[in-house]
Amino acid sequence: MGADAASVADSMASEARVLNRHLRNVRDSKLEQFNPSSITNLKWAARLVVLILFAVTISQFLLSQEKYDQFKENFYNIQASEERMASVADIGSLTLMAYLMSTGVVDQT
Repeated sequence: MGADAASVADSMASEARVLNRHLRNVRDSKLEQFNPSSITNLKWAARLVVLILFAVTISQFLLSQEKYDQFKENFYNIQASEERMASVADIGSLTLMAYLMSTGVVDQT
């Protein structure tokens, strides 16, 4: 039993030394403003993700702007087409009226 207690005590002392060493490293790095390489890599990865998201957002905006412009142009073309069809109908009815007047079917008065 004494050997088990001694090994447990040694294990706890070893863990305490490791914890103290980690805490000392953290304190030293904080005092020296030292960033571990993993934190530096994480910062660069975060910046890269932000840049990629920014690029995707800009491209999505440009594509939506282009779709809006196409929609606006299509709407204008539909209106112009309707106006042309109305003009063709007016020309057709006026031509028919002129033909009927010239043949005497309809009075010119």
